[in-house]
Amino acid sequence: MKIYYNLESCPQIKAEQVTVIIGNFDGVHLGHQVLLKKLSSQPGKRIVITFSNHPQAILYPTRNIILLTTTEQKLNLISEYDIDILICLKFDSQLANLKYEEFLLKVRENIPFSDLILGHDAHIGKARQGNHNSLKELSEEWDFNIDQVKTVFKDGITVSSSNIRKLIYDGKLETARKLLQRSYSIRSPIIKISENDSIDKSALILDLHGLAAPENGIYIISLSMEDSVIYGLGEIEVSEDFKNLPHPIMKIYLNGKLDHRKYNIDQTVEVTLHKLLRRKKALSLAEKALQLKIDLMNLNNILRISDSYFSSCQSRS
Repeated sequence: MKIYYNLESCPQIKAEQVTVIIGNFDGVHLGHQVLLKKLSSQPGKRIVITFSNHPQAILYPTRNIILLTTTEQKLNLISEYDIDILICLKFDSQLANLKYEEFLLKVRENIPFSDLILGHDAHIGKARQGNHNSLKELSEEWDFNIDQVKTVFKDGITVSSSNIRKLIYDGKLETARKLLQRSYSIRSPIIKISENDSIDKSALILDLHGLAAPENGIYIISLSMEDSVIYGLGEIEVSEDFKNLPHPIMKIYLNGKLDHRKYNIDQTVEVTLHKLLRRKKALSLAEKALQLKIDLMNLNNILRISDSYFSSCQSRS
């Protein structure tokens, strides 16, 4: 698969059938996966067009945009499918002002697509006017095929990025896992490595700004580093120690001794949240240190008892 960051850089495509899907694909959840699998099954050239930033950040600049995946995570997840070209565009005001016909004409000038597959709630172009009906009319005028996947449900829940964000906010990680088809993970830079002398542990501290974070609490997590996976505890809170950060941070206490040679400030790490261990409650510093120490002592027992659960979390349902 080749990745391009503008339409003009895409090489000339010579194929009888060229199939395109277009979307933001935040989370690359089960609904997106159905669309990607359908694309992967098509003959000829298979092309995904997505965006490096969320369109709503441009359309609604005062709105606080929360994401399920960083751009890098999203591109990595999409690349797991059998597609030929992935185009990742920057969504800007110029793009936002294009009517759906203008946007698709811009696409078609560089990618002569013969087939367009839409998600169940797909809208293209300014004011979301490019819906299934208007795009169907355009397909007849421009002579291309159009298809649309149906709404995807899991356990009676509509699979959508907004529903998954709400599940994560509410700490319902197991249900979110079913809709994502994998455990929810956060990719973020380390902003500090702090020493907690009361529990004889070092903590990696991540800034969760702009990412979907569950309620304050202690979570069983795993940290992916190179070819290894290390389990530990993740403490999510809005911390008084970081008064300049009004949004949540995550303190990560790894199982075993922290190898300082492996971690640096500004280094990006990926943390998978498996299970809420306990919600945050008002404790004195001494009580908090004691409870955290007990949690860490019990972590191996928790992992051993839950071994089959965590094994299943590593693969898609």
